[in-house]
Amino acid sequence: MGWCYSGKFHTAAYRPPLEVDSNGNMSVLEKKEVAQLGVVTMRTLMFVLLNAAVCFTLISCSDMVPNRGGLDNSRKVMGDSTVIGTIQKTELALPGEVFIKGVGKFNFDPGKVQTLRKDIFRTGHFSVFDVLAYLDVSGEIDMKYHFDERMNTYIIDTINGQKNWWYKAYYHGGWSENNNFRMDYFPYKDRMYIMLFRSSKKSLNTLFMNLK
Repeated sequence: MGWCYSGKFHTAAYRPPLEVDSNGNMSVLEKKEVAQLGVVTMRTLMFVLLNAAVCFTLISCSDMVPNRGGLDNSRKVMGDSTVIGTIQKTELALPGEVFIKGVGKFNFDPGKVQTLRKDIFRTGHFSVFDVLAYLDVSGEIDMKYHFDERMNTYIIDTINGQKNWWYKAYYHGGWSENNNFRMDYFPYKDRMYIMLFRSSKKSLNTLFMNLK
């Protein structure tokens, strides 16, 4: 690669000495070329420093995984494996409530609810159905129910002598919609909305057929 000096082309390995007058002053052309060379040198230095800073940042952060979904930043990537950090704030702490249409509103302490589905939930966690089973055990409602092997779920027979119950449930910040999810599979969380209502026998039979 070469460069032009005073109208002449030179290789990068050679640059003729600066031309100065009798007073030791450079010509206008010389001053211009020196200024251009300074600008190029400064830009090159800034580029090198910027790349070094980027590389340092990437190396420093390469073993960390961004914080998502309540996971702390102790998640580290080791090769192709990810070590999951501590999941924060999953324990149930707030009082809960259930609305049973035509029966009443019931409050409960999540710390006292035990799950009937230990094959699904770990200790300290439970389903919407478990809340109703707790209200039955505590004597607040009279609920009859059974476990259906074909559907692999608990079915409510009656609540206070009335049949054909189904439910709506959604988490804090959500909204009500038709629900076809097994009641004893639906995880309970703090501040969620639960409402039981009576449906038609035909609608429930159709729903249960889809669960078999």
